[in-house]
Amino acid sequence: MSVLEKIQNLQKTFSMSPLCSLDKSLPIHPDIIQQLQSFRNETDILMEKCYHPLKIVLMGEVKAGKSTLLNVFAGEAVSPTNVTETTASIIEVKHSNQKKGSIIRKVNETIDGSTDEIYEILSANKGNQDFFSDVSEVKLGFPLANLQKLYLVDTPGIATVTASNEKTAKGYIQNSDVVLWVFNGHHLGQQDIEEELTNVKSYGKPIIAVINRLDEIDGSAEELEGYIEDQLGFMIDEVFAISAYQAFEGTLHGDQELLEESRFPALLSYLDTIEKEDKQVHLQSISSSINALVEKERLNHQIANDTITFLLQTMERRKEEIKYHNDSIQKKIKMELQSWVSTHLLEDEKRNLLRELEGLGMMSGKASYESISSQMNHYLSSEYILEMLERKFSEINTSFQQQWNQAVETIGEKINIEEEEFRKGQIQLYQDTDVPLEVYFPQGENAVADGAIKGAAIGGAYGVAAATYAAVLGPSAAGVTLGAAMGAVMPPVLLIGAVTGIAAKLVFGNKKKNEYRVEIIRAVDETKQKVSNVFLPAMLDQLENESNRIANNLYDQLCEFISQGWTAEELRDVQQKINAYNTSLVRFERVGVSF
Repeated sequence: MSVLEKIQNLQKTFSMSPLCSLDKSLPIHPDIIQQLQSFRNETDILMEKCYHPLKIVLMGEVKAGKSTLLNVFAGEAVSPTNVTETTASIIEVKHSNQKKGSIIRKVNETIDGSTDEIYEILSANKGNQDFFSDVSEVKLGFPLANLQKLYLVDTPGIATVTASNEKTAKGYIQNSDVVLWVFNGHHLGQQDIEEELTNVKSYGKPIIAVINRLDEIDGSAEELEGYIEDQLGFMIDEVFAISAYQAFEGTLHGDQELLEESRFPALLSYLDTIEKEDKQVHLQSISSSINALVEKERLNHQIANDTITFLLQTMERRKEEIKYHNDSIQKKIKMELQSWVSTHLLEDEKRNLLRELEGLGMMSGKASYESISSQMNHYLSSEYILEMLERKFSEINTSFQQQWNQAVETIGEKINIEEEEFRKGQIQLYQDTDVPLEVYFPQGENAVADGAIKGAAIGGAYGVAAATYAAVLGPSAAGVTLGAAMGAVMPPVLLIGAVTGIAAKLVFGNKKKNEYRVEIIRAVDETKQKVSNVFLPAMLDQLENESNRIANNLYDQLCEFISQGWTAEELRDVQQKINAYNTSLVRFERVGVSF
């Protein structure tokens, strides 16, 4: 199979992605879908590359000397050293029978002219962000032998002053065949540079490290090359320490000794080998990029699959946790109510009556006993008992809210812990891949806000638990209440007959003191039994109904938020399709190409 045929087959394979043909958004980070779309655009770039010459792209940090190095390759000053960074424009240099160039603008306008005229326009607009924000590329052509087979592309530095520069430089990576990464010899070992190299490596391009400004530092070339090989050897194909300034000066003035001192000839010799095998290198680069693209496609789908698995597990855990809290809260409040009725209801009143009864003497008259009967009437009246029940109802309601609020907080904490453990597990799982983890685990405030609020980033973006609490758990906790309508639980009529009948027995009759004691205890116990038979079932029934309603509503809202409206069955169906698709990608990777 030819490289061209493999790209065509890749496009057909990519068209079968289950993640790119959904009617609604999956609960995964939106960056994954955006990445997949970019992969499809990159297949178009790779297709187009089959019909163009080998491209060597210069990349690296600002002030590393990329433009000077480009001039050395071309053999004359084809790229002003003060233009590229200030314009944030890609400058592509290729062979042409005449010195001519173009400024390609995003509004489909192209400014053509001689190379001198193009430079004049660039210099005149130096620092004009409005002008250069609309410039996508600058193309220059020179009748130079060194450019007959190679394109040389100078990109804006990575650490440039505007974010658009960085995006411009990265966007050109896929369009290259070989990357010359230019290091500033004064600043080796920077962490951000290593991260950028990792990103470039993920495109499957061979990377040649060029350590520039050798003439300005004390260390030897061998020491510098050894340092880069030790630190970044797994990403670098070759390393060359040079002085682009000395090489350019030696080239311009025909100073062979200065040119040798620059150590540029060794780099040029290596590139000559590439030039002689340009077709082979070109096709091999495209093939490597295809493989890298397929691997990133597979990893994106696998991470989406992992995220769906996590979502399903999360939903199941939430069901178990909510059921546990629901059962526990009902059990606790039921025990509290039963204990209150049996050990606290009317107990103080009974003690007061008995204490007053004990204070009566032989000379106490009927009026004293009638006073106790009157108090008994009051204590056992529906109004008095309902007042007590309402106070207890208020206490139970507060306890009910507190327990559910605590349950909600606990659920939120567990989501947070599970999310962090999943994220760490994903990083650990994919840490050995050549694909940069930043693709899958974007950081920064915007990523947190945008990804988490959509419920999309449980597999990668941070702050999902906080967003879940704000969107679901917080409002759920605030809405937890049994309601204030005591009448719905304890209609007054239910107790009137029972308590007034008991009290009436104490009003009439000429009972002895001991008999009154027995009647007081019996009346209170009988009233408590009536309350237990009437009040507790109604109260516990409302408690069960309301607690079940809260539990079901909380679970439904959590699942709706976390899964973005997908049912567990629908998510599992997508998983099956993802697994089948990834299997097809693995089969595709095994198909070789001919050069």
